Amino acid sequence: MDDDTLLIIGRWLGIVGLVVLVVSGIGGTLLASRTTQKLKFLKGQTFKYHRLFSLIGAGLFLLHPIPMILAAHTTGMRIRDVFVPFIAPKQTLWIGLGTVAAYVLLVVTISSIYIKNMKRTTWRALHYGTYLVFVLGLVHGLFISGEFKPGESLDFDEPEKIILLLLLLIAVALPAWRVRIARKKKAGTAAVVAFLVLLTQGWAGKASADIPVTGSYQFTVNGSTLGDVKPTTGHLLLLSYVPEFGGSFDLRNEYYTEGSYNADPPGKLIHNINEPKIENQLMYNRELWHGLGVTAGGLYHDNLRFTDHYFWAIGGVTYTLPIGDDVTVNSAILGEKKAWLGRLFYDFSAGVEYRFVKDWNVQASLHRYENFGEFDTGPTQKREVEIGVYHHLTEHQIVGVSYFRHDQYGAPNDNFRFVKLKWAYTF
Repeated sequence: MDDDTLLIIGRWLGIVGLVVLVVSGIGGTLLASRTTQKLKFLKGQTFKYHRLFSLIGAGLFLLHPIPMILAAHTTGMRIRDVFVPFIAPKQTLWIGLGTVAAYVLLVVTISSIYIKNMKRTTWRALHYGTYLVFVLGLVHGLFISGEFKPGESLDFDEPEKIILLLLLLIAVALPAWRVRIARKKKAGTAAVVAFLVLLTQGWAGKASADIPVTGSYQFTVNGSTLGDVKPTTGHLLLLSYVPEFGGSFDLRNEYYTEGSYNADPPGKLIHNINEPKIENQLMYNRELWHGLGVTAGGLYHDNLRFTDHYFWAIGGVTYTLPIGDDVTVNSAILGEKKAWLGRLFYDFSAGVEYRFVKDWNVQASLHRYENFGEFDTGPTQKREVEIGVYHHLTEHQIVGVSYFRHDQYGAPNDNFRFVKLKWAYTF
């Protein structure tokens, strides 16, 4: 059998395996829905089919590297390249992500087989790895070249890339739906954190100059300076893709915690209520003239403690002005609108960065905006200020400390102050 045939077989084993796993994931999400449980979806056999599809999909996905190894003349792959991530001689990053996905899939599959012998909480925590498998596996399939040719990524003339892109959209939507179902369960928020951290570790594992996607991961420890300290953590993943036609697509995926004092008497800030939140934002940015640019996209927000989720459409102008070699000023004036209802509301932000010595800089930012949540009768007025000092440990690692202040006008108990310790990795 020639290499071309082996590559086709290997590709479609992986694609069909991922399709079956995504179908299984939809079934698993339905299992968590009380509505589905009451309706006895699939005549109460949802779990049976979910498990069957999981095993079939896992088997196909784990088998698909075999034809690639047999086509070693084209792929250059050896057996060890399948078991050790990020050492393959070709398509190193994308094959490495597939290896990481395979290991996570093995853990999830084994935990499902031995579910009766495990604590429910342990099994659930491991099972959330399914979403990581979806994203890593689909990114692996999207960016890798089907013919193992250098520089041949994201070729949408290939029908399988379209299939994988559609699956990726489904895979990204599933965790958000699952978290909403588990809104008040700690496992739900823990899964989101693990999802972001592990995804970032996979992307950052093997970076090189020819990768079309850049980004950063930031880990933050927050301590309140009002009321109870209540330390919390935040996770921020930024990805940027530059297409051939110019501009950039920028994705922000963030899990963070804000505070409020709504349980206290008005104007008394004693016992803060931590509110974990998730935001996903995708924007297209394009520079028009000497730092002046335009931006457009959308944002999805979900409060994991209280029922407050919404989708905004966003558009506006941005401006970045370098002043000499050490100072950079940036600003943005945006118009935002809650999808399907409400008036247009504004969002203004500005920031300055000053590099005062080598590898050290000070950053300050002001954010003045209107916020329109799920139950707001109209936009509320808010202001945020942050100032911090940051140090570049290495070319890719940054540490820093900042002070953050949030105020909502007309709501004396919706205010908080944080000291933030930050670590960031760029790739």
